[in-house]
Amino acid sequence: MKLEGGFIKNLGRVYGVYTLGFLGFVIIMAILEQAGVSAEKIGWMFVGFTIAIYALIGILSRTMESGQYYVVDVKFLRFITVWQPLLTGCQVLRLLRWPVAFT
Repeated sequence: MKLEGGFIKNLGRVYGVYTLGFLGFVIIMAILEQAGVSAEKIGWMFVGFTIAIYALIGILSRTMESGQYYVVDVKFLRFITVWQPLLTGCQVLRLLRWPVAFT
């Protein structure tokens, strides 16, 4: 499926394909149930389908840029490194129930 345009423009199409795929899967499971397939096998098919969907999402949304793997900026990480001892001390005081103004 080739998606032209931005993310918001394609959102309806993506949700539509996902919904149709899910409905198709449920219909196939209903047909298999009526055909006499055991509940245990149908349960394993649901688990397998869920894992396959997550794997497909992971493959389709992978990135080749290492910067996209990081959630926070490097400047923020430096800030955290500087203030981490103070934050740890505040947590210790809070756990010891010391009367501090910011608890």
